[in-house]
Amino acid sequence: MEGKVVVKTLVCEDGVVGLNGQQYLLNKEGTNVLDFESRESATEFLIDHGYDQEFINEWIEFEPLND
Repeated sequence: MEGKVVVKTLVCEDGVVGLNGQQYLLNKEGTNVLDFESRESATEFLIDHGYDQEFINEWIEFEPLND
């Protein structure tokens, strides 16, 4: 069974790829990494916030959390 995941990418907000290492999806305050119950729920969140499936497939990684 798939567990919790966090979302990361090498694409910075300014569009530069890889220059600053991995970028993690944070909460609104920017203080904690967001975690999701599954890869599917993380994908749904990203789509709801303007990312298309092609971008997700190419640039987003889902890192499993060890509980």
